[in-house]
Amino acid sequence: MNLDILVNTIIIILIICAILIFRNKITLKTIRKLRYPFLIFFITASVLTAAYYHNIEEAHDIDDAVTAACRHFIDGTNLYEENIVPRFAEKYHGKDTEIKYATFNYPPITLIGYSIPFIILFPIVGNFWFPLFNIILGAISFIVLSIAFPRFDKIFIASFIGMLTLFFLFDNIMLTLAFMSVAIYFYFSSPNKYNISFSILFVTLAAMVKMIGAITAAIFLLYIIQKNLKNHKVIKQVGISISAILILALITIAPFGITNILNSTVYYFSDIDIRSLSSECGGTLLMTLLLTIGKIQLFPIIMKITVGMIILGSLFISELLPRIFVSEIISSFVMIKASHALILIPAMTLFVYIIIKTYTDDSVIKMREEVRK
Repeated sequence: MNLDILVNTIIIILIICAILIFRNKITLKTIRKLRYPFLIFFITASVLTAAYYHNIEEAHDIDDAVTAACRHFIDGTNLYEENIVPRFAEKYHGKDTEIKYATFNYPPITLIGYSIPFIILFPIVGNFWFPLFNIILGAISFIVLSIAFPRFDKIFIASFIGMLTLFFLFDNIMLTLAFMSVAIYFYFSSPNKYNISFSILFVTLAAMVKMIGAITAAIFLLYIIQKNLKNHKVIKQVGISISAILILALITIAPFGITNILNSTVYYFSDIDIRSLSSECGGTLLMTLLLTIGKIQLFPIIMKITVGMIILGSLFISELLPRIFVSEIISSFVMIKASHALILIPAMTLFVYIIIKTYTDDSVIKMREEVRK
């Protein structure tokens, strides 16, 4: 349960980048200077990933878990009731790493999102189906963001999404990335009159892939309501979105049992005793501190209080993207595990904020006005 150096170092780097961005130290000129070095870095990382592919693949267990889950799901097994999904007992895999079997720890949207690609790709490419589909999700994210911001540097977008794809090649958080990209398109750029409804829907779908996104979904929904209390059309869209989400949640959760889902997902990511049965936890600032002082039993209550304060405190941050970024960064310090997935939403939020700060297209004038508030 020692402090995770990699994850927390990246979080610190994101904080430094945020300070530079919020202080207007990163401009369009900066982007133009960095585009080719960033591209070269991405290409180099791609070559190294290909060269050490098998070593990298062996160090991850989410791809194995999702593959097993898809196979059993197709066979009609209740993955949230039976301990049949393989997971590492330790965070980083080694030759002697123990494999434990547990229920599936991600909401049903992950099963639905990955099962169809599994059926199509697995017979063709075998176990490579998972990273291949994640590459496809990365490509979709790039296309969607390019459509959303057509005049922003495509090389910079491609390099950024490419780096995220490499980093999360064996993580189902890539489905969250795709849903977030679509939500960003609808909220910032879509001319569709129901753009608010669609953006809320896709942000929620992103949260339903991994519990990590739940805070962002709550903050986004509260932001929409807070900024549009007197706009009855928007509030109506919010109501429609919430209704659709509840129906979707019921349809996807009911077949597995609500109690089973809660035990395998919500409690798994908040209860140390439950999580320790099949996987390790720790690495975050709060977990490390409590372990050091011998008060690990205080974790659940401190985490819940902190998350509640984060959500309420976000109401005092006027801009949407800084609101999400600050909330996600603070929450990353109090989670049960220093998961690599904690990095995605803050990184994506900063990237979109950079686009907004440097963008010149009249179609997104509303974004620029929001940033100036």
